[in-house]
Amino acid sequence: ALAARTRCIWVGSGGLASVLNEFLPGPDLAETRTYPGKKTSPGSTLFLVGSFSATARQQIQELSKTTQIQILPLTIDEAAGHPEHSAERLIDKAITNQQDMAVYIDPKQSLRPDLSPAYATRMAALIAPRLGQLGALVCCGGDTTRALFDKLQLTHLQAHNTHEPGVTHVYSRHWPQLPILIKAGAFGDAQTLLRLRQHLEPS
Repeated sequence: ALAARTRCIWVGSGGLASVLNEFLPGPDLAETRTYPGKKTSPGSTLFLVGSFSATARQQIQELSKTTQIQILPLTIDEAAGHPEHSAERLIDKAITNQQDMAVYIDPKQSLRPDLSPAYATRMAALIAPRLGQLGALVCCGGDTTRALFDKLQLTHLQAHNTHEPGVTHVYSRHWPQLPILIKAGAFGDAQTLLRLRQHLEPS
């Protein structure tokens, strides 16, 4: 595609990111510190899942079987921009207790894919102010990831491979010690998020 010298739209950006990084390195990130890959602090690992896919729901279901993780399903009103303060309180409590958590759209409700941008924007607004307090972040779903990065005004990222196909580490100079992983919501199997959680823990 690069040799074709034509405008290219990259599809499947999560899986392609680490490969593209080898060909299109960001000049201002060329001398960054080594990306940690694992948590360097005992803070919470946050799974931010905005995808409506059945795969993403299965992955959340598997996470919910782990007693050490806080599961926070957002209501449609909360996600669409009419927040109840309970969401903020629960997130802050989990962060204070250094408890891992998963924030996602409540699957028990009738989902509205047409409101996906509103869901993503709301979830980004919830998490962006708290990013510096986290130990690690895993973003699932393209709309959600883009909304969060836009909210944080991240314009330069450096990609790194992971042991999970289709999952990419991204380095931001604004949070050099924060592991950030991105993946498509419909990618992986039911155990993918559990494996990522284990992978992020310090050896």
